[in-house]
Amino acid sequence: MGAGSDLVSYFRELVNQHVKLSGNFHRLNVEELLGGKPKGVSAYPYLSLERAEFSFRNQSGVLQKKRTIAFCVVDQKGRTATEEDEQGLLDGCEDIVDDIIRRVRQHVQEGFSTSIAAIDLDTISAVQLPFSGTTGEVGFRVVFDVTQKFNSDTNNQNWI
Repeated sequence: MGAGSDLVSYFRELVNQHVKLSGNFHRLNVEELLGGKPKGVSAYPYLSLERAEFSFRNQSGVLQKKRTIAFCVVDQKGRTATEEDEQGLLDGCEDIVDDIIRRVRQHVQEGFSTSIAAIDLDTISAVQLPFSGTTGEVGFRVVFDVTQKFNSDTNNQNWI
């Protein structure tokens, strides 16, 4: 399994273990979330893991893979909801974001994660998604960097 698949499996497991998310995991990009009713979404709140970007860096002579991860936590307000209701949903989404970041950090510190070697806490940023009048969705998009476990040895079987 590749490093990207490992991260997808890891986040899927986090969502399965979180009481409020109840396994509501999706692979949607922020453009899909902002463009109307995302396909496959039937329960709220949910976490959507976006595509990830990665780069390589040389850290003290050791080749490392740095991956930028983005995910959204989204909930839905009813048609008759007030601004206070919307803020309550946003507070709930923020609580879930906090839970996810704390759990990832804990897993890294305890060596539990098989795919994440380190989380760069200084890169974590979250932005509120604009309210969707079409779907009633509210939430946050979170972006942060991790260092993934990476075997930098050349696999000679892949070369002629």
